[in-house]
Amino acid sequence: MNLYPYNLYRINSEIPLGFALFQEHPFNFRDDLITGVRYWNLFDMMVDAVVSALAVAGHENLPVIVAETGWPSTGGDQTEVDAKLEYAEMYIRGLVGHLRSGVGTPLRKEGVSQAYIFELMDKDNVKQGTRNWGLLYANMSKKYHVEFSGCGGIGVGRVLSMHVCLVWWLLVGCFLV
Repeated sequence: MNLYPYNLYRINSEIPLGFALFQEHPFNFRDDLITGVRYWNLFDMMVDAVVSALAVAGHENLPVIVAETGWPSTGGDQTEVDAKLEYAEMYIRGLVGHLRSGVGTPLRKEGVSQAYIFELMDKDNVKQGTRNWGLLYANMSKKYHVEFSGCGGIGVGRVLSMHVCLVWWLLVGCFLV
C-alpha cells in the first residue's frame, strides 16, 4: 500500500499535526470509537485501516508492505504550510524510530513487513505547484539528519532488523559521508 499521512492530515483539520508526525505528547492520541483501540500516531491508524479491510475480505494473514510513505519538504502552493523541511524530517525520524522499536500497530503486533520511504531525491527544475518528497536534494546532497544505520549491505527487498528497507541507501550510501 501507499500510505501518506500528510495527505490525510491535509484534508482533515481535526487531525493534530503532532499525531501525524509521531510526536509524543500526553494527549496526542486518538481512540477508534467503534473498536475502542487507542492510536498514538496516524501511520498506525492508516495501516490498521488496511489490516481491517483485509480481514473483512478474509486475508488477515497477508503481510503488509508500505510501498511508499513520506512527508513533503516543500508544498505545491502557498496553502500547504505544513509541507516543510522540519516537518518532513520529523516524520522520517518518527517513522524510522517507530519501525525500529518493533512495537507494531494495535491490530498487527508484528508491524509492517517492509516500508519504503518516498522518494530518493527532489526533482531539479520543479514546476510551480509541485511538492518535493525526496530524501536527498536534487544535487544528491543529504537533506535530513536521520540515522539510517543498519541499512548498508542489505539487499533490495529484504527486511532490515528495524523493518525499514531503504533502497536509496544502497544506491547513494557511499556518497553520504
